[in-house]
Amino acid sequence: MPETPHPRTILRGHKAQVHALAFVGNNDRLASGDAEGYVALWDLTIMRPTAVWRPHDNAILGIQGWGADRIITHGRDHKLAVWKLATSDEANLSKKLPLDDTSESRPQPWLLHLIDVNTMNFCAFAACVPTDPPPAGDDPELLLAVPNTLASESIDIYHLPTQTRRHTVKSPGQNGMVMALALVPQGGSLTLLAGYENGVTTAMHLSAVSGTWNTTYRAQPHSQPVLSLDVSPDGLSFVTSSADAVVARHPVPPPAGMEVLEQPLKVVNTKHSGQQSLRFRDDGRVFATGGWDAMVRVYSGKTMKEVAVLKWHEVGCYAVAFAGVLKAPQAAGGAEERDGAVARRAGEVSVRERRIAHAEAAHWLAAGSTSSVQTIPAPQNAPSPRVGSSCVAIKDALYLFSGRGGIAMAPVEENGAVWRYTPADGSWTLITPADPSVPFVDGRSYHAATSNGVDTIYIHAGCPEKGRKADLWSFNVESRTWTALPAAPPPTRGGTSIAFSKGKIYRMNGFDGEHEQGGAIDVFDIAQETWSTILFQADGIQGPEARSVAALVVVRSQGKDLLVTLFGERDPSALGHAGAGKMLSDVWAFDIDHEIWTKLGFTDEGDTPSSRGWFDADVAHKEDGTDAIIVHGGLAEDNSRLGDLWKLQFA
Repeated sequence: MPETPHPRTILRGHKAQVHALAFVGNNDRLASGDAEGYVALWDLTIMRPTAVWRPHDNAILGIQGWGADRIITHGRDHKLAVWKLATSDEANLSKKLPLDDTSESRPQPWLLHLIDVNTMNFCAFAACVPTDPPPAGDDPELLLAVPNTLASESIDIYHLPTQTRRHTVKSPGQNGMVMALALVPQGGSLTLLAGYENGVTTAMHLSAVSGTWNTTYRAQPHSQPVLSLDVSPDGLSFVTSSADAVVARHPVPPPAGMEVLEQPLKVVNTKHSGQQSLRFRDDGRVFATGGWDAMVRVYSGKTMKEVAVLKWHEVGCYAVAFAGVLKAPQAAGGAEERDGAVARRAGEVSVRERRIAHAEAAHWLAAGSTSSVQTIPAPQNAPSPRVGSSCVAIKDALYLFSGRGGIAMAPVEENGAVWRYTPADGSWTLITPADPSVPFVDGRSYHAATSNGVDTIYIHAGCPEKGRKADLWSFNVESRTWTALPAAPPPTRGGTSIAFSKGKIYRMNGFDGEHEQGGAIDVFDIAQETWSTILFQADGIQGPEARSVAALVVVRSQGKDLLVTLFGERDPSALGHAGAGKMLSDVWAFDIDHEIWTKLGFTDEGDTPSSRGWFDADVAHKEDGTDAIIVHGGLAEDNSRLGDLWKLQFA
């Protein structure tokens, strides 16, 4: 096995993960964009930054050059921008990288166009030059494809320089949100390629006669969301990668096709899941992907066989880019002017000119990750990264169970094990079942958990890889034994909440895949192992509205226990877990003894938490016997992540 090649050079400067890369100009510039919205333009003749600015307030989704002096950036702040940045403009811009601690301002290049777009999908824009270019001397034209502003399964196509929306293309079926796009000029018209959340890939052609969009290809070679796609340089096929391990080649059907094609040209199981940022080199001989496993894989453009694996990064690699190899660079002895000086004849070439010639002719492959100086080693024994997990407290320790480790719904399966975190020494310990032959709860995400505060954890409902659950399990942390308890009343659900009080578990809220749940408190008597239900009007007047991803806690106030539910999502997002629905900001208290709901008011209405869901909340016990609820973070209605901290004190 040949030794893994080392990088030709390492460009360090981003604090955050690099999400987008593009070679611009004549291959002598590389643009890199990161998760904090910064873009660095690197001069590859000297391997130094030549322009650094922050075009977006959130992560960069895509970067692309346009002509000789324009750069397009697409950010998760719902903006798509076109910047004028010629070589002569670079002297006026900052060279301070995001990694540099500096108070120096970073001026922006000249902003030519700014379009408001939908970026909740994590889907980068696609672009192409129209098939009918403008007359010489007119402004250059470009078509841009992005997810639709309102319906994330549809696609908008904009025109530049007018900034007008030319088309809205609906998804051919219930495919979930758009994940990847490409535009292909074809037969005097246009073909739109798309990959979707459910693994479907499509080709849709714009009829030059009727002006309608017709599906010419539809297939589902992937079992997980499509992460990236790219068109072969000859325009006859395109290749997709996914959260699963499949890489698939698809046809770009001719415009005159009378039937919808449904078979991919080739499907390859690479055994490596999570490959994205798939890019062809412009000669079509190879394409490359960046992987969640930090590997860059290079494949043959003809056979789709893996021909190289490049390893350097310590964490996931989410962006790759090829420099062009077909366009011959200007000869150093030609008459092209550069930086105001005319290049000399061959034999009189300067060092700088040789560097330029080398940069323009090199067969670069760039791969982006996080700067190694920012890597903080985790303890040797610690949980893998995950979302949608649960955490409860027992005595002086925290207990973490399952969750999911990536975009796909597949849970982190640890065979019934629970992670224990001890704050006193900062250590993690994996608590495995004492008898692995005894049935245990399976892995899941967006489930609910509570504890009796002494020795037992309770796990309820949530989402396995497919579907939802209604089961209830207990785990004794001292004997390390799981027990299956009677399942809760239907429907199955995720995003539900449970709380423990005086030998009973209270369950409410959740999402069954179609509707938010409400109007009922289901009560499990642990000693009797029976469920009962308390019904109420979920109208926001007599009782709290139906909701999910809320909080449910038990607090002690004025000598009695109250069941408190707060905030949450009352109407789901069309984007599923990738988006934000309609959120609530109310707080309700349920008198357990008298079975009465009360909507709580606040003494200072002007300083209260904003609407949110997907947050964390717990109870802080005060020395005087009263309780307070601590709320942290969450997801706002605009899909932004919140980092605030609140304490709700009961009078």
